[in-house]
Amino acid sequence: MEACERLVDTGLSQITLLSVGVLVISAALALIFFGNRYSIKTLVLVVGVLFSLTFISSPAISFAQAVEDDCPTEVDNDEGTAVLSLVDDQGVIQLPDEDSSTTTIYMAILNNDQHEAGDPIDWETVDLDPDTPGIQSSIALMHPDDEVDDYYCGSITVESFGILSVSLSFNCFDGEFDASLEIPLDYTIAPFAYTAQTLGGTPATAPATVTVIVEADIEASIVLAENDHASEFGDCGVFESFSFNVLTNDSTSEGSLVASTVDLNPSRAGVQSSVNIVVDGTVFTASVNGAGLVTVTNVSENGEAPPVFFYTVENSNGGVSNVAAITWSCEGIF
Repeated sequence: MEACERLVDTGLSQITLLSVGVLVISAALALIFFGNRYSIKTLVLVVGVLFSLTFISSPAISFAQAVEDDCPTEVDNDEGTAVLSLVDDQGVIQLPDEDSSTTTIYMAILNNDQHEAGDPIDWETVDLDPDTPGIQSSIALMHPDDEVDDYYCGSITVESFGILSVSLSFNCFDGEFDASLEIPLDYTIAPFAYTAQTLGGTPATAPATVTVIVEADIEASIVLAENDHASEFGDCGVFESFSFNVLTNDSTSEGSLVASTVDLNPSRAGVQSSVNIVVDGTVFTASVNGAGLVTVTNVSENGEAPPVFFYTVENSNGGVSNVAAITWSCEGIF
């Protein structure tokens, strides 16, 4: 832009000098070759035409060349002007009963959000309370009616890759089940908003709203992915790796499960068969083969327990499962 400003300030004077030079040379040549054959009026007319052509063409050529070489007026700013749009989400969670202390579901809230230029969303910027300064990655699960909160409580947490973990506990304030309470069923937890930004730093144009509905009975999904957990016993020391087939306890009521569709990052479009997570400087990788065998490895060879990984799977009819978790624990002394 500075080059353009300098051109505007000095260009016309330089062009004028050039035009005057051409004028003088043209007049001299005209007198030498045509002085004895044409009148002074004719010579003046010829010189005037040459001067006019020079004055008109030179600025256009000079300015166009300078703009093209030094300061383009149009910049490809697709990524700079592209916006990040977040889409509202809704989840349904099973009502806990007296025999189950907590019910948890996982929601891939980022998989329907989109940046116009394709800049991936930075899941570590997901903020569950945009009105509070900083990034809130966990909030209390609340209901608008305070009396209902006497029966249920829970939390909502952003996990790896922006997966939302929604946990609900029954009658958790006094820790005991009271059968005489009239438990309200099929209600909606107070909706909450979230924001995020892309890896390139583009913020969302507006927050999106997440609604969680609590139901006493939930119809089973056509494609059901169950959570998977691996345990190690003894002196665990530094975690190295573990493997197991995540499809063993999964099911579908239509068609068959397709192992090649196991997606280790449900927050992004497509099927990710390999992902990395960094926790306090330790790099963990997860990969899945064509049979559904998932292997989690500690690449850095330090650190104790791996983080939670997630996956979805499809059936042969294209139905997509719920989000399921892959966890590991050591039943021993680190």
